[in-house]
Amino acid sequence: MARIVQLLDIYDALTHKRSYKKTFSQEKAIAIIQEEAKRGWYQPILIEQLVEFVRKQTEKTPIAD
Repeated sequence: MARIVQLLDIYDALTHKRSYKKTFSQEKAIAIIQEEAKRGWYQPILIEQLVEFVRKQTEKTPIAD
């Protein structure tokens, strides 16, 4: 459970503006997380599930540019 919450928190941090960084698009955030997964930071199966979840949510509610 902690690893799932960790990934969601990272995704949220990447896709929202912070005082120290810009907002990344969903695609860029996923790419960053996938690159970190290649380094062994996260479980690949959780990354796959996160990507699937984000894509399904985006299909339901497209984000306006």
